[in-house]
Amino acid sequence: MAFPCTGACCLEPGPQSHGFPSGLRLLAGTATRSYLTVDEFTAVPVREMNLLWRNRRTADAHRTGEGKQTSKARPIVIAVKGRGVSGEDWVLAIEFLYANRKLAYARPVDPSNPDGPSPLIPAEARQIRVVHIPPFSGLETEEPFRDPGMRDRLIGQGRPGEIVRNLLWDLWRQADEKPWMALVKDIEDLFGYTLLPPIYSATRQAYIVCEYRPRTKGDAPAPKLDIASAGSGFHQVLLLLAFFYVQPATILLLDEPDAHLHFILQREVFGRLRAVASQRRCQLIVATHAEALLDDTEPTGILSFFKKPHRLQTRRQVQDLRSALHRLSSTDLLRADHVGGALSGRRFRRPTTARGPVCSDIPQCAFSSSLTSLRWVGPVNWGKPSDIFRR
Repeated sequence: MAFPCTGACCLEPGPQSHGFPSGLRLLAGTATRSYLTVDEFTAVPVREMNLLWRNRRTADAHRTGEGKQTSKARPIVIAVKGRGVSGEDWVLAIEFLYANRKLAYARPVDPSNPDGPSPLIPAEARQIRVVHIPPFSGLETEEPFRDPGMRDRLIGQGRPGEIVRNLLWDLWRQADEKPWMALVKDIEDLFGYTLLPPIYSATRQAYIVCEYRPRTKGDAPAPKLDIASAGSGFHQVLLLLAFFYVQPATILLLDEPDAHLHFILQREVFGRLRAVASQRRCQLIVATHAEALLDDTEPTGILSFFKKPHRLQTRRQVQDLRSALHRLSSTDLLRADHVGGALSGRRFRRPTTARGPVCSDIPQCAFSSSLTSLRWVGPVNWGKPSDIFRR
């Protein structure tokens, strides 16, 4: 798998999208093979290392010239392409090999010669800091102080809501107060809430206390409320912005940041993130199904992961993708993809197939901009377009 690493992008996940391993950061500054235990692998929750391989097949069996059966390892290779400040392109490819249920090996490889010696890691790649923000999962009523290792583990398990107060505490303790003040202003602008400084003492209390004051009418002071008392939209935005301000990154991976957010709030939050990312020279890579984010992004900044990952080129392709997200369910797409069937529409003009330009991002379906309803019609034997529509 390889994808470019330049510019702000929105990733459009297909029916089966997988997380991006974070093991690359363990290899910074080395060109030799490193081992990675299942406990150190915090990008996604895995019980055994073979769960990272497709169908858990870590090796292929084959026969030698002498007729003996042997096996050959099936490596996972992840290649990242980037462009440095000077304009020079660079490539970093990491090969993962299965060792046992609790251990895997990783090393840099040359994509053009994967069996050759490990190349040196590009200097530009060593300067990249990737921060992954998973979807919001819910807050704890009482959150203790947690060390960085436990925080990474909870993030990998999809439980980032259990470290929100820790992030706010870290942000409040920074010597530079500008990030904290920026977060307070963002919360005030978006929700009208006043975010209060967190309170924690390792000797006097076991939990971090984070509160806010809601907006009230009149001169009476608003009561202090725990952040758990607010709505899920506030929690989602607070998590995103806390991650954004407390951990300086060159690449920020956002997984479904639009979850729990109203349509209007999606656009405001994403616009604010893009503005701050531009100031910090930080790249945003967003996995989303939100139409608001697609509308506010240039076509060349949108990657569709349906079938083979590809970058969109025209605004018409974006409109087709929006229509597909609005009208087609995940079950419809999976059926058309795996069974080889057709998606039939009623009241259409200018019928086309996926082989034409109108539906370039929805393989094996009949689609038109004037469709008013869609239904699954089952497997078909592909022939001429006229034969398809007669069915």
